[in-house]
Amino acid sequence: MSSAHHEGGDRPRYRKAVIVLNPVAGRGRGLRSAESVERAVRLALGPTCSVSRRLTSPEEGAEELARQAVREGADLIIAAGGDGTLHGVVNGVAGAPATVAQIPLGTGNDFARAVGIPTRPAEAAGLLASGHAALVDLGRLGNQLFINAAGCGFDAAVAERVNRGFRSLGGPSAYIAAVIATLLSYRATVMTITVDGQRVERRAMLCAVANGTGYGGGMRLAPEARWDDGMLDVCIVAECSRIEFLRAFPQVFRGAHTHHPKVQMLRGKRMTVESDPPVGVLVDGEIAGTTPVVFETVPSALRFVVP
Repeated sequence: MSSAHHEGGDRPRYRKAVIVLNPVAGRGRGLRSAESVERAVRLALGPTCSVSRRLTSPEEGAEELARQAVREGADLIIAAGGDGTLHGVVNGVAGAPATVAQIPLGTGNDFARAVGIPTRPAEAAGLLASGHAALVDLGRLGNQLFINAAGCGFDAAVAERVNRGFRSLGGPSAYIAAVIATLLSYRATVMTITVDGQRVERRAMLCAVANGTGYGGGMRLAPEARWDDGMLDVCIVAECSRIEFLRAFPQVFRGAHTHHPKVQMLRGKRMTVESDPPVGVLVDGEIAGTTPVVFETVPSALRFVVP
């Protein structure tokens, strides 16, 4: 699957696991599968590991619950939810000696897809017994970390629309509907993107920065990205007509867009994105302010359970 370095023996034995579960993930799928997820985790970890479950709420998000679990001595924190839940858990655990695992229950589940975590909760839980803890890179934007991808411009506008109302469609159809709706009003902006000192200035629809291979419920934005190479992959889409955009758009689901004349792919450790006017910024599916921004890679920053 990947050349990720494995930590201390292939199958660590965990003593204390906490499931951080988002009850509203995947249009309520989180709450519906809470009991079966806990059962599957207990089965996978065996009787020597204590397992508890905590539900996220507007008052206590995934990051806060993960931090609390680390303070209480948990050595395995399981993000049961979508990309947003995983994002919170990663930010709560990073820097601590605990391992993170994911049981994907969300709309997109893009990082899970990138590393090969099964989409069926029972099979994902099974990885706790059969998988191993690999060191994975993270990206940094200001004081927050991201595990999968960040984007500036069009994709942030699409995400905002998905979060506002298209979520009920679920998965890729929610994103496709939001893409078409956003395209009707979105205007390209002049972006200045500097990747490890290389400066690119162009009228662009979007600039995305990827640690995983894709986002948006299956768009393979950066098909060559690796989550253990110490680098972030950058995808810049230059201004194009709506027709041209819609015609090329299906290619992103196969990762075939990278050869399109309007697409430029770069790779580096540090990148700045400036634009006039400022555009929205998206981090692991959540809106995170506007440009200008600086993204950096944090190599081998987290132990994460992979197949």
